[in-house]
Amino acid sequence: MTIIITVVMWRTIKIDVQVGELTLPKILQSEKSFADTSGEWNLILVNRNHYIPNNYQVELTELSNGKKVDSRI
Repeated sequence: MTIIITVVMWRTIKIDVQVGELTLPKILQSEKSFADTSGEWNLILVNRNHYIPNNYQVELTELSNGKKVDSRI
């Protein structure tokens, strides 16, 4: 029972981390949000909690093996 309570509490904890003037995103958040695309294009956090925004545009280049990659690389 203690393990179950600990796991439930762990998943609901939200922590804002302040590093100098930079506030890092909430850690351990269960809420889904969109990735912050206001910074550098090559430093965008995308995972199960931070989705690519619907309006995010990227130009793709097709490689010789048929895979497509961001043209900026």
